[in-house]
Formats: sequence, structure tokens, C-alpha cells
Amino acid sequence: KDNTYALLAEIHLNAGGGTGTEVYYSQASKGALGQKAAEKISAQIASDFSIRNRGAKTRLRSDGRDYFAIIRDTKPHAVLVETLFIDTNDIYLVDTAMKQCLMGKSIAVGIANAMGLKAKVVTPSKPAENKPSEVETLNNTIKALNAKIATLEADYKVLQESKAKLISENELIKIRNEELADKCDEQQEKIISLNTQIEEYKKHTCTISEDKITVGQALSVLVKAIKQAFTKE
Repeated sequence: KDNTYALLAEIHLNAGGGTGTEVYYSQASKGALGQKAAEKISAQIASDFSIRNRGAKTRLRSDGRDYFAIIRDTKPHAVLVETLFIDTNDIYLVDTAMKQCLMGKSIAVGIANAMGLKAKVVTPSKPAENKPSEVETLNNTIKALNAKIATLEADYKVLQESKAKLISENELIKIRNEELADKCDEQQEKIISLNTQIEEYKKHTCTISEDKITVGQALSVLVKAIKQAFTKE
């Protein structure tokens, strides 16, 4: 209740089925910081959250005094910020911690604008480079080399398997060629043998024919001789 602060702000969520933002200030603050802060805050929230700006307002009791105690009973200029409505879709604009932080920022910017303050430009410091230690560098190098070795070993294994397969196929082809050569030799030998047998049969046939002629002639002579013999007797 002392006058230590320039401005006091109380943050509320509104209710009653409406939409938008509104900020109350003391009737004693008209034309002063209280009214100015209320106007700037409501305008900033409405702009940042794309909701209706219900404006800066005063509310009085029946005795003519300020209705809200936070405004009525404080010596500094005071405002009561009804950010948005809790019982309508407005609530989804502040339903996470991140969105609530954005609401707080809007209020702060509104107050700063009312007091003529400018936002301080803060240049983010460049984060220190997280250089790996020599041991980490060495370990990373070893891991990379091991990975490369594993890849080369896998490639070598594939090549060896391919080579073994080719050798096996070549051996099989060689064996088949040898088997075919042996069969060709056997067939050639059979052909030669058959040709020899055919020639022998031809010779034998001729001999038999010649022998038949000779025997026939001999029988004819013999018959004649027998006849002559019987005739003489």
C-alpha cells in the first residue's frame, strides 16, 4: 500500500460467456499512467492473440468508489487485466505454459509502451563450441575405422563366395567337357570297329561266293565221272 512502485497490475481470467480482453483502471488514474497502461495492455493483447479489444474501463460501486479492491486500495497506479474469457473458446489461447508466457509478454510490452520504455535488444551470445577432447576424437576415429574395416571384410567375403562359385562352375564345366570327350572317343572307336567288321563281312561274302562256284564245278565234274564210270561197266 506504499507508493514504492510506479504501477501495479493484477492478472485475471474473465467469465460470463463473452470474448476478448479488457483492462480496468482507477477513476483517479484518468489521463494518467493507470488509464494509459490499461489502453496499451488491452490493445497489445488483442493484437497478439487476434481477439476483440473490449478496451480500457472503470467500474464503480454504488458509493462512487472504484469497484475492484486492487484498484481502490493501492496507492500506486493500478490496473486489473481481464486477459480473456475462461468459459468460451478464448481459453484455448492460453491452455499451455508456452501460450501463458506469450500472454505475460503481451502485458509487459503494453506496460512498457505506456511508460515510454523501449525494449532492450539482447544479442544472444554465441554458444561456446563444444569441442571434443583428444580421447573422444581418437575414439570416434577408431569407431569410423572399425566401421570401414567391417564394410571391407563384408565386401571381401562376398568376393570370395563369388570366386568359389565361379571356380565350382568352371570345374563342373571341365568335368562335363572331359565326359563328352570320352564319349566321343568311345563312339569313334565303335565306328571304326563297325567299319572293320563290315569290311570283313564283305570279304567273307565274296569268298563264300567264289567257294560256291568252285564246289558246283567240282560236283559237275564228279557227276560226269560217275556217269562215265557206270557207262563203261
